Amino acid sequence: YELPKVEIVAEAPAPAVVARYEGEAFGGAVKLFAEMYDDNTIVICANKGGEDVELARGTYEGQGLPTISLNKGTAEIKATSATDVTLVFNADIGTGSAADYILAKVNN
Repeated sequence: YELPKVEIVAEAPAPAVVARYEGEAFGGAVKLFAEMYDDNTIVICANKGGEDVELARGTYEGQGLPTISLNKGTAEIKATSATDVTLVFNADIGTGSAADYILAKVNN
């Protein structure tokens, strides 16, 4: 008589946020934020009226200053010092023409 073998498969932990960037559009009417995860995903969202809407999702590569490829719009990381890091997101978020939105890093 043999006991059945039970395989225990560890669930992969959810990706952790490694950096968060925040900004705004339309004079503060729309809050923008981006989160980078430790699986090299970046998600850029807008919050209007208390509801989060995903604007773009992509991946980033590289150490230090990553390059980012998004499914909508373009984004680049700019740093003038180790602590002064901004994310520049270029997209049309409802005006009919694309514009640059600056999101500043809010954590280390």
